[in-house]
Amino acid sequence: MNQNLTKRGNAADLVLILMISALVTLLVTRYFLQLFGWPTISFGVWHIAHANWGGMLMVIGSMLMLVFHGEKIRKTAAIISGMGWGLFIDEVGKYITKDNDYWFQPAIIIIYISFIALYLIYRHLENNQPQDTKTLLYAAITKLEDVVENDLDENEKRETIKNLQKVIKKKNDLNIKNLAKELKLFFEKQETKKINPNSWWRMLIAKTGYFSYNKFFKTRLVTFILAIYASVWAIDKIQETIRILINPQKMQMLQKFSGGYDLISKSDFYMMAGKIFFDSITAIFFVMGIFFMTTKRKVKGLKFFQMGLIVGIFLSSVFKLYFEQFSEVWVLATSIILFFVISKMKKEISA
Repeated sequence: MNQNLTKRGNAADLVLILMISALVTLLVTRYFLQLFGWPTISFGVWHIAHANWGGMLMVIGSMLMLVFHGEKIRKTAAIISGMGWGLFIDEVGKYITKDNDYWFQPAIIIIYISFIALYLIYRHLENNQPQDTKTLLYAAITKLEDVVENDLDENEKRETIKNLQKVIKKKNDLNIKNLAKELKLFFEKQETKKINPNSWWRMLIAKTGYFSYNKFFKTRLVTFILAIYASVWAIDKIQETIRILINPQKMQMLQKFSGGYDLISKSDFYMMAGKIFFDSITAIFFVMGIFFMTTKRKVKGLKFFQMGLIVGIFLSSVFKLYFEQFSEVWVLATSIILFFVISKMKKEISA
Protein backbone atom coordinates (compact mmCIF):
# COMPACT_ATOMS: atom_id res chain seq x y z
CA MET A 1 0.00 0.00 0.00
CA ASN A 2 1.58 3.26 -1.18
CA GLN A 3 0.59 6.10 1.10
CA ASN A 4 2.35 9.42 1.63
CA LEU A 5 2.19 11.07 5.03
CA THR A 6 -0.72 13.51 5.35
CA LYS A 7 -1.02 15.77 8.38
CA ARG A 8 -4.21 15.58 10.39
CA GLY A 9 -6.17 18.83 10.31
CA ASN A 10 -6.31 19.18 14.10
CA ALA A 11 -2.82 17.80 14.76
CA ALA A 12 -1.75 21.02 16.50
CA ASP A 13 -4.69 20.82 18.92
CA LEU A 14 -3.89 17.22 19.83
CA VAL A 15 -0.21 18.02 20.45
CA LEU A 16 -1.26 20.98 22.62
CA ILE A 17 -3.60 18.75 24.66
CA LEU A 18 -0.80 16.21 25.15
CA MET A 19 1.65 18.94 26.20
CA ILE A 20 -0.73 20.55 28.72
CA SER A 21 -1.70 17.15 30.14
CA ALA A 22 1.97 16.21 30.55
CA LEU A 23 2.88 19.51 32.21
CA VAL A 24 -0.05 19.39 34.66
CA THR A 25 0.74 15.76 35.53
CA LEU A 26 4.42 16.59 36.12
CA LEU A 27 3.60 19.50 38.44
CA VAL A 28 0.88 17.61 40.33
CA THR A 29 3.23 14.64 40.79
CA ARG A 30 6.06 16.79 42.18
CA TYR A 31 3.81 18.72 44.55
CA PHE A 32 1.98 15.55 45.66
CA LEU A 33 5.27 13.81 46.49
CA GLN A 34 6.55 16.87 48.34
CA LEU A 35 3.29 17.30 50.26
CA PHE A 36 3.25 13.70 51.48
CA GLY A 37 6.97 13.35 52.21
CA TRP A 38 8.07 11.58 49.00
CA PRO A 39 6.24 8.26 49.52
CA THR A 40 7.18 5.17 47.49
CA ILE A 41 5.44 1.96 46.46
CA SER A 42 7.97 -0.59 47.73
CA PHE A 43 7.91 -4.12 49.15
CA GLY A 44 10.86 -6.43 49.53
CA VAL A 45 13.24 -5.97 46.61
CA TRP A 46 10.49 -4.40 44.51
CA HIS A 47 10.13 -0.68 43.89
CA ILE A 48 7.37 0.53 41.55
CA ALA A 49 8.59 3.89 40.26
CA HIS A 50 6.03 6.25 38.73
CA ALA A 51 7.89 6.02 35.41
CA ASN A 52 6.31 2.54 35.12
CA TRP A 53 2.85 4.04 35.46
CA GLY A 54 3.85 6.63 32.87
CA GLY A 55 4.88 3.95 30.38
CA MET A 56 1.63 2.08 30.98
CA LEU A 57 -0.44 5.22 30.38
CA MET A 58 1.41 5.98 27.14
CA VAL A 59 0.65 2.44 25.92
CA ILE A 60 -3.02 2.83 26.90
CA GLY A 61 -3.20 6.13 25.00
CA SER A 62 -1.66 4.52 21.93
CA MET A 63 -4.04 1.55 22.12
CA LEU A 64 -7.07 3.82 22.31
CA MET A 65 -6.06 5.55 19.06
CA LEU A 66 -5.27 2.22 17.38
CA VAL A 67 -8.47 0.45 18.39
CA PHE A 68 -11.29 3.01 18.47
CA HIS A 69 -12.79 5.58 16.09
CA GLY A 70 -13.79 9.13 16.95
CA GLU A 71 -12.38 12.57 17.69
CA LYS A 72 -13.27 12.32 21.38
CA ILE A 73 -11.21 9.15 21.68
CA ARG A 74 -8.23 10.86 20.05
CA LYS A 75 -8.46 13.75 22.52
CA THR A 76 -8.85 11.32 25.42
CA ALA A 77 -5.82 9.38 24.16
CA ALA A 78 -3.83 12.61 23.94
CA ILE A 79 -4.69 13.40 27.58
CA ILE A 80 -3.78 9.90 28.79
CA SER A 81 -0.57 9.80 26.74
CA GLY A 82 0.33 13.25 28.07
CA MET A 83 -0.17 12.02 31.64
CA GLY A 84 2.12 9.11 30.83
CA TRP A 85 4.80 11.37 29.41
CA GLY A 86 4.60 13.65 32.46
CA LEU A 87 5.16 10.71 34.83
CA PHE A 88 7.90 9.27 32.65
CA ILE A 89 9.96 12.41 32.06
CA ASP A 90 9.73 13.36 35.77
CA GLU A 91 12.17 10.54 36.54
CA VAL A 92 14.63 11.31 33.75
CA GLY A 93 17.39 11.84 36.35
CA LYS A 94 17.26 8.13 37.13
CA TYR A 95 17.72 7.12 33.49
CA ILE A 96 20.83 9.19 32.79
CA THR A 97 22.85 8.63 35.98
CA LYS A 98 24.70 5.53 37.15
CA ASP A 99 23.37 5.84 40.70
CA ASN A 100 19.73 6.42 39.60
CA ASP A 101 19.75 9.94 41.03
CA TYR A 102 16.19 11.33 40.93
CA TRP A 103 17.55 14.70 42.12
CA PHE A 104 20.26 14.96 39.45
CA GLN A 105 20.42 18.75 39.02
CA PRO A 106 20.60 19.01 35.19
CA ALA A 107 17.55 16.71 34.88
CA ILE A 108 15.17 19.67 35.18
CA ILE A 109 16.80 21.23 32.12
CA ILE A 110 16.17 18.05 30.10
CA ILE A 111 12.54 18.08 31.27
CA TYR A 112 12.19 21.73 30.29
CA ILE A 113 13.79 21.21 26.88
CA SER A 114 11.38 18.32 26.20
CA PHE A 115 8.44 20.67 26.75
CA ILE A 116 10.07 23.38 24.65
CA ALA A 117 10.38 20.79 21.86
CA LEU A 118 6.68 19.90 22.20
CA TYR A 119 5.77 23.58 22.09
CA LEU A 120 7.86 24.19 18.97
CA ILE A 121 6.21 21.20 17.29
CA TYR A 122 2.81 22.62 18.23
CA ARG A 123 3.69 26.07 16.85
CA HIS A 124 5.02 24.56 13.61
CA LEU A 125 1.84 22.54 13.11
CA GLU A 126 -0.33 25.54 14.00
CA ASN A 127 1.46 27.91 11.61
CA ASN A 128 1.80 25.45 8.72
CA GLN A 129 -1.67 24.30 7.82
CA PRO A 130 -1.41 22.54 4.42
CA GLN A 131 -4.17 23.34 1.95
CA ASP A 132 -3.49 20.59 -0.61
CA THR A 133 -6.49 18.62 -1.84
CA LYS A 134 -5.43 15.40 -0.10
CA THR A 135 -5.28 17.07 3.31
CA LEU A 136 -8.62 18.82 2.79
CA LEU A 137 -10.28 15.61 1.67
CA TYR A 138 -8.93 13.66 4.64
CA ALA A 139 -10.25 16.37 6.95
CA ALA A 140 -13.72 16.06 5.41
CA ILE A 141 -13.67 12.26 5.70
CA THR A 142 -12.63 12.54 9.35
CA LYS A 143 -15.68 14.75 10.00
CA LEU A 144 -17.89 11.80 9.05
CA GLU A 145 -17.04 10.45 12.51
CA ASP A 146 -18.74 13.50 14.03
CA VAL A 147 -21.80 12.87 11.86
CA VAL A 148 -22.05 9.28 13.14
CA GLU A 149 -21.72 10.54 16.73
CA ASN A 150 -24.24 13.40 16.19
CA ASP A 151 -21.45 15.77 17.18
CA LEU A 152 -21.12 17.97 14.08
CA ASP A 153 -21.57 21.66 14.87
CA GLU A 154 -22.43 24.50 12.47
CA ASN A 155 -18.90 25.89 12.23
CA GLU A 156 -17.45 22.45 11.44
CA LYS A 157 -20.10 21.88 8.78
CA ARG A 158 -19.42 25.24 7.15
CA GLU A 159 -15.64 24.70 7.18
CA THR A 160 -15.95 21.18 5.77
CA ILE A 161 -18.15 22.31 2.87
CA LYS A 162 -15.72 25.14 2.16
CA ASN A 163 -12.78 22.72 2.06
CA LEU A 164 -14.62 20.29 -0.22
CA GLN A 165 -15.38 23.15 -2.59
CA LYS A 166 -11.64 23.82 -2.79
CA VAL A 167 -11.01 20.17 -3.63
CA ILE A 168 -13.59 20.25 -6.40
CA LYS A 169 -11.95 23.33 -7.94
CA LYS A 170 -8.36 22.11 -7.63
CA LYS A 171 -8.44 18.39 -8.36
CA ASN A 172 -8.21 17.04 -11.90
CA ASP A 173 -8.65 13.43 -10.85
CA LEU A 174 -12.25 12.59 -11.76
CA ASN A 175 -12.70 10.00 -8.99
CA ILE A 176 -11.47 12.40 -6.30
CA LYS A 177 -13.59 15.23 -7.69
CA ASN A 178 -16.72 13.04 -7.71
CA LEU A 179 -16.02 11.91 -4.15
CA ALA A 180 -15.66 15.53 -3.03
CA LYS A 181 -18.94 16.46 -4.77
CA GLU A 182 -20.82 13.60 -3.09
CA LEU A 183 -19.39 14.48 0.30
CA LYS A 184 -20.31 18.13 -0.18
CA LEU A 185 -23.92 17.22 -0.98
CA PHE A 186 -23.95 14.89 2.02
CA PHE A 187 -22.71 17.50 4.47
CA GLU A 188 -25.08 20.15 3.12
CA LYS A 189 -28.00 17.92 4.11
CA GLN A 190 -26.75 17.22 7.62
CA GLU A 191 -28.32 18.77 10.70
CA THR A 192 -25.87 20.12 13.25
CA LYS A 193 -25.93 19.75 17.00
CA LYS A 194 -27.50 22.58 18.95
CA ILE A 195 -25.20 24.61 21.18
CA ASN A 196 -26.76 26.67 23.93
CA PRO A 197 -25.00 30.06 23.75
CA ASN A 198 -26.57 31.09 27.04
CA SER A 199 -25.03 28.33 29.16
CA TRP A 200 -23.58 29.84 32.32
CA TRP A 201 -20.02 28.67 31.77
CA ARG A 202 -19.85 30.08 28.24
CA MET A 203 -21.15 33.43 29.45
CA LEU A 204 -18.65 33.41 32.35
CA ILE A 205 -15.70 32.72 30.02
CA ALA A 206 -16.86 35.35 27.52
CA LYS A 207 -17.37 38.03 30.16
CA THR A 208 -14.09 37.24 31.91
CA GLY A 209 -12.18 37.40 28.63
CA TYR A 210 -13.89 40.65 27.64
CA PHE A 211 -13.20 42.34 30.97
CA SER A 212 -9.60 41.14 31.40
CA TYR A 213 -8.52 42.02 27.87
CA ASN A 214 -10.73 44.82 26.51
CA LYS A 215 -11.19 46.67 29.80
CA PHE A 216 -7.65 46.28 31.05
CA PHE A 217 -4.91 45.31 28.59
CA LYS A 218 -6.14 47.61 25.81
CA THR A 219 -6.02 50.72 28.00
CA ARG A 220 -3.04 53.00 28.63
CA LEU A 221 -2.41 51.09 31.83
CA VAL A 222 -0.70 48.39 29.75
CA THR A 223 2.52 50.45 29.50
CA PHE A 224 2.52 50.96 33.26
CA ILE A 225 1.83 47.27 33.92
CA LEU A 226 4.63 46.13 31.59
CA ALA A 227 7.00 48.61 33.24
CA ILE A 228 6.10 47.25 36.68
CA TYR A 229 6.55 43.67 35.42
CA ALA A 230 9.99 44.51 33.99
CA SER A 231 11.04 46.28 37.20
CA VAL A 232 9.94 43.41 39.46
CA TRP A 233 11.59 40.96 37.07
CA ALA A 234 14.89 42.91 37.16
CA ILE A 235 14.89 43.10 40.98
CA ASP A 236 14.17 39.38 41.21
CA LYS A 237 17.02 38.51 38.80
CA ILE A 238 19.49 40.71 40.69
CA GLN A 239 18.49 39.14 44.02
CA GLU A 240 18.75 35.56 42.80
CA THR A 241 22.12 36.24 41.11
CA ILE A 242 23.50 37.68 44.37
CA ARG A 243 22.03 34.72 46.27
CA ILE A 244 23.89 32.31 43.98
CA LEU A 245 27.14 34.27 44.15
CA ILE A 246 27.23 34.50 47.95
CA ASN A 247 26.53 30.78 48.35
CA PRO A 248 29.70 29.43 50.11
CA GLN A 249 29.81 26.32 47.94
CA LYS A 250 29.54 28.37 44.74
CA MET A 251 32.24 30.79 45.90
CA GLN A 252 34.55 27.89 46.73
CA MET A 253 33.88 26.46 43.29
CA LEU A 254 34.71 29.82 41.67
CA GLN A 255 37.96 30.13 43.61
CA LYS A 256 39.08 26.72 42.40
CA PHE A 257 37.94 27.29 38.84
CA SER A 258 41.34 28.48 37.63
CA GLY A 259 42.99 25.33 38.98
CA GLY A 260 42.11 23.22 35.93
CA TYR A 261 39.72 22.97 33.02
CA ASP A 262 36.94 20.45 33.47
CA LEU A 263 33.67 21.31 31.78
CA ILE A 264 31.59 18.77 33.68
CA SER A 265 32.74 19.46 37.26
CA LYS A 266 32.59 23.23 36.62
CA SER A 267 29.06 23.09 35.23
CA ASP A 268 27.75 25.42 37.97
CA PHE A 269 30.08 28.16 36.74
CA TYR A 270 28.94 27.87 33.13
CA MET A 271 25.27 27.70 34.08
CA MET A 272 25.63 30.79 36.27
CA ALA A 273 27.48 32.68 33.52
CA GLY A 274 24.82 31.70 30.98
CA LYS A 275 22.05 32.79 33.33
CA ILE A 276 23.61 36.23 33.95
CA PHE A 277 24.27 36.73 30.23
CA PHE A 278 20.76 35.90 29.03
CA ASP A 279 19.14 37.76 31.94
CA SER A 280 21.09 40.83 30.79
CA ILE A 281 19.87 40.37 27.20
CA THR A 282 16.29 40.08 28.43
CA ALA A 283 16.70 43.22 30.55
CA ILE A 284 17.99 45.19 27.54
CA PHE A 285 14.97 44.15 25.46
CA PHE A 286 12.60 45.13 28.30
CA VAL A 287 14.24 48.57 28.65
CA MET A 288 14.00 49.13 24.88
CA GLY A 289 10.36 48.02 24.93
CA ILE A 290 9.40 50.42 27.70
CA PHE A 291 11.31 53.25 26.00
CA PHE A 292 9.46 52.85 22.70
CA MET A 293 6.08 52.45 24.40
CA THR A 294 6.55 55.64 26.42
CA THR A 295 7.50 57.50 23.21
CA LYS A 296 4.18 56.42 21.61
CA ARG A 297 5.73 53.77 19.35
CA LYS A 298 3.64 51.04 20.92
CA VAL A 299 4.01 48.34 18.23
CA LYS A 300 7.80 48.57 18.29
CA GLY A 301 7.77 48.63 22.08
CA LEU A 302 5.60 45.53 22.28
CA LYS A 303 7.91 43.80 19.79
CA PHE A 304 10.97 44.43 21.98
CA PHE A 305 9.10 43.37 25.10
CA GLN A 306 8.02 40.19 23.34
CA MET A 307 11.62 39.51 22.27
CA GLY A 308 12.64 39.85 25.90
CA LEU A 309 9.99 37.33 26.94
CA ILE A 310 11.18 34.91 24.24
CA VAL A 311 14.78 35.08 25.51
CA GLY A 312 13.51 34.68 29.08
CA ILE A 313 11.27 31.71 28.30
CA PHE A 314 13.54 29.78 25.95
CA LEU A 315 17.01 30.64 27.28
CA SER A 316 17.16 32.34 30.69
CA SER A 317 14.71 29.89 32.26
CA VAL A 318 16.86 26.92 31.27
CA PHE A 319 19.71 28.26 33.41
CA LYS A 320 17.50 29.35 36.29
CA LEU A 321 15.83 25.94 36.45
CA TYR A 322 19.30 24.45 36.97
CA PHE A 323 19.55 26.33 40.28
CA GLU A 324 15.92 26.84 41.33
CA GLN A 325 14.32 23.61 40.03
CA PHE A 326 10.49 23.85 40.05
CA SER A 327 10.16 27.24 41.79
CA GLU A 328 10.50 28.85 38.33
CA VAL A 329 7.34 27.21 36.94
CA TRP A 330 4.86 29.91 37.98
CA VAL A 331 7.12 32.70 36.68
CA LEU A 332 7.29 30.82 33.39
CA ALA A 333 3.50 30.50 33.27
CA THR A 334 3.12 34.27 33.79
CA SER A 335 5.65 35.02 31.04
CA ILE A 336 3.91 32.69 28.57
CA ILE A 337 0.47 34.21 29.27
CA LEU A 338 1.90 37.73 28.89
CA PHE A 339 3.58 36.70 25.61
CA PHE A 340 0.26 35.61 24.08
CA VAL A 341 -1.54 38.73 25.33
CA ILE A 342 1.12 40.93 23.72
CA SER A 343 0.85 38.90 20.47
CA LYS A 344 -2.86 39.64 20.34
CA MET A 345 -2.33 43.32 21.09
CA LYS A 346 0.25 43.61 18.29
CA LYS A 347 -2.15 42.08 15.77
CA GLU A 348 -4.98 44.44 16.75
CA ILE A 349 -2.79 47.56 16.73
CA SER A 350 -1.25 46.63 13.36
CA ALA A 351 -4.61 45.83 11.76
